[in-house]
Amino acid sequence: MATLLSSGIPPKALVDLARNPSLQLQWSMFRHVFSPNLGELGQRLKSLPRHVPAIVQDLARHKGSFLISDLLGFLSLALPTGLLDSSQVGVFMREILELAQLPTSFDGIEKELYIVACQLDTWERAVFSATTTPNVSIPEAVAASSAIPIVFKPVRLNGIDYVDGGVKGAAAVDVAIDHGAELVVVVNFLHRFGRTIADLGIKGVANQVARGILKDTLADHVRLLRETHPDVDIVVIEPLPNDEKMFFHEVMSTSARLVVAQHGYESVLDGMNRNHSHFSRVMARHGIEISPAILEAKPWSIPVRSLESGDLPERLRQTVFGGRRARANQQRVEKLARAIEQVEAEMTSSGQPIVPEEERPQAPAPVAPRAARPRAAAARAPRPRRRSAGTPASRQPRSRRRSPS
Repeated sequence: MATLLSSGIPPKALVDLARNPSLQLQWSMFRHVFSPNLGELGQRLKSLPRHVPAIVQDLARHKGSFLISDLLGFLSLALPTGLLDSSQVGVFMREILELAQLPTSFDGIEKELYIVACQLDTWERAVFSATTTPNVSIPEAVAASSAIPIVFKPVRLNGIDYVDGGVKGAAAVDVAIDHGAELVVVVNFLHRFGRTIADLGIKGVANQVARGILKDTLADHVRLLRETHPDVDIVVIEPLPNDEKMFFHEVMSTSARLVVAQHGYESVLDGMNRNHSHFSRVMARHGIEISPAILEAKPWSIPVRSLESGDLPERLRQTVFGGRRARANQQRVEKLARAIEQVEAEMTSSGQPIVPEEERPQAPAPVAPRAARPRAAAARAPRPRRRSAGTPASRQPRSRRRSPS
């Protein structure tokens, strides 16, 4: 995301891309991002017989004390370092940048871009940029920074293996501060869910534990930086503890991207409305004015309700597991794109915000004088009776036409 934004792609274009991706783009993403690591698996299976003599010697030396865990340790030698091939992520990123005619090198973009990863052997953090790693391209750095351990195999660049930089900390806020940033905005979409999680099964427990660890790590990181850099303003934007939509959506779910984008947009505006004085005071110190017109540019209101066991299955069916999502995607994207256009217009102009034509108030139609109005008909067709819920149409009482008196 940071790579695309720093290359000049506006948020509206990203929304449009998520709204209607081409078949070529979808196939390219599926083929590269979710590419199984079959090459390494085959190599390890071929080399497995070389370890058989050692395991036989251990078995003969420790008769009676050989455990199943020892056998599992031997079989683990056949497993690859990651389920998916992370190098294909870089290929996909390169195709995206070349398709948009954007540079693939750090020195080719005007804005400063820093991509963080972690060196697997030394466990030191690595920062890819135009000054620190001029011989590494942006797609290669993105692949290294996205190599989630176990999910993706480590990315080897210039003889060094890299994994996801998140293992060194939830957010590299200090990297921005070290390069002169005085205002840092951190967006954290992972959060703990403050309700009864055990009732949701193993998936809910795993979600809660993973998100809780990341949230606590981020909070400690930000608190330490605020103490050591009191002159830097750090703004953290994250969901509320009772926001079940952001909790139940999978992090890598492509089908929920529009729901998450629209709901996140609404949640941020609601939070800025509730804490308008705080955000206005912080942004004013950096010459940024929060216009009330931007906060009021909501596509529609989405209440963030607490988790209730009664309607939870129905709400999950509608918002998480499909349901009405496909039918509402078109309307959701149009309203979200319209709101983004209004925000961009407000930020680039000093006048009144641009209101879409279909939302502009229409002038009232001229009303004819009372004497010129035609008199209403004396008799009107009877209204059909409203059908009661749960009763078939064939059993509904039919309305009878009254005879004129």
